[in-house]
Amino acid sequence: MRPLLTSLLILGTIAGFGAAQNCPILGPAYPAPNNVSSSAFASAKAAFDEALTRAHSHGRIPSNTTFYSIQVYSPASRNLIHSVYYTATNKTVSRKPVTVGPDTIFRIFSLSKLLTVYTILTKLGDKYWNEPVSKYVPELAAAQNRRQNAIDDVDWDEVTLGSLSSLMSGIARDCIFPFTSTYNTPNYSNMAFQILAYAVENITGQPFAELVRTQLVEPLNLTRTFLTNPEQHTKLSDAVITEGWDWDLGDESPTGGYYSTISDLTTLGTSILNSTLLPAKATRKWLKPLTHTGSLLTSIGRPWEILRRAIPFPSRPRIADVYTKQGGSDTYVSFLALSPDHNIGISILTASAGKSDAFDVIKKLSLDIWIPAAEQAARDQAGGDFVGRYTLGGGGNASASAEIQLLPGQPGLYVHSLVSEGVDFFGLIQSLLGREGELKAWLYPIGLVSEKGGKKKVAFRAVFGVLGVEAEEDCATWAQVDSGRFGGHPKDLFIFEVDEGGRATGLEVPILGKVLGKVGQ
Repeated sequence: MRPLLTSLLILGTIAGFGAAQNCPILGPAYPAPNNVSSSAFASAKAAFDEALTRAHSHGRIPSNTTFYSIQVYSPASRNLIHSVYYTATNKTVSRKPVTVGPDTIFRIFSLSKLLTVYTILTKLGDKYWNEPVSKYVPELAAAQNRRQNAIDDVDWDEVTLGSLSSLMSGIARDCIFPFTSTYNTPNYSNMAFQILAYAVENITGQPFAELVRTQLVEPLNLTRTFLTNPEQHTKLSDAVITEGWDWDLGDESPTGGYYSTISDLTTLGTSILNSTLLPAKATRKWLKPLTHTGSLLTSIGRPWEILRRAIPFPSRPRIADVYTKQGGSDTYVSFLALSPDHNIGISILTASAGKSDAFDVIKKLSLDIWIPAAEQAARDQAGGDFVGRYTLGGGGNASASAEIQLLPGQPGLYVHSLVSEGVDFFGLIQSLLGREGELKAWLYPIGLVSEKGGKKKVAFRAVFGVLGVEAEEDCATWAQVDSGRFGGHPKDLFIFEVDEGGRATGLEVPILGKVLGKVGQ
């Protein structure tokens, strides 16, 4: 062990051991939970239902004029984590009698934009995002030739299909007029998605409604999702029909004209988390921010409205990006939220007699309760799957060992001890660095899984730091990862061997050249 650590020092491998404790990398703190019946989710159900009841009793959700459907789900289970369906007590709010359930149709308005982008990704991928829209919409090429000044005329040669889909085209909200220049600052634009659909129609030679049907509706069996008023296609006996239902958006349908149910939205969200229609690489790329807003808590994607949620921990909050899309009018509001860190989704549909705060209340309760619950469920599951003592052979040989714990108030898996050849790894590193305090490591899953010969391995990376030293504002762990190697192995790589149920049976520490068995397995 000592010759090994001397070599590490000579090679500069011990550089990058953090000074502050547990400054997490962006991403999940634990593998996503797969038990939707866990105690964390059960507690969240009770808390959520109680909070909704209080909101009704205090008038924050008007009981007589509000309809809503809510589903919380995970691709890990065929069963929903939770669902709530509520029908307004005043039966005249909807033009037709209805009792809200999983297949009740609502209008989703601007959530349609997400279906529009999803359709394009499944049909064309991302190869056209950098192409100028003037190349595919002749009318815009002609307008470009008549362009006189930057304040009054859009520079269509600068506007790309990608900028239209990510709200960075600079086009005004509802007219072909510049709000700003391209790629300057995000601004909400309905017109952008109408133009985007025109371009895609000319690229594919197909009507956009047909593309949505063949790329999304049919493959996902979204039997109650409609691109125009469903009353034109079927006799409706299960729909909330109120002000705004009949608005015909015509060519603007790709921006806000669609209708759907909570079950279809959940199917849609599940397909994204599962990469059902897209390669996993494409999904990961899609679920990333493209720009920021004036708020520290919100970023923008394609066309995601990304809510940067602070998962509370006493040491420092952990950031979890929740990918959402919201749509609505004064009467209908729709919402889809996906948390890739936790592999869960939340779908919400509401309708009311007029403008109401009901949706805002439901949305806040959903995010405030279910995202922390998913984090707790993942932490509890990680405790059962990974926490324990690991030794050579999984027995009493302590010459090489590791102790994995969950440290109260800290995210990640805590490496309490790591010993090889009878020498304390952390203690020796600390003495070589000459640093005060107790050096430790926290492990985070990095999204790499290997399955070979019936064996499954899950890679984690370590964040090193000193206990009790709080991280500075600029958490720079992302720049320190993989900063040292020995024998070709990263110093921060830890690999768990797991069984079919995801429970660890062993721990490989490549830099030490050791595979440790879990005691008791």
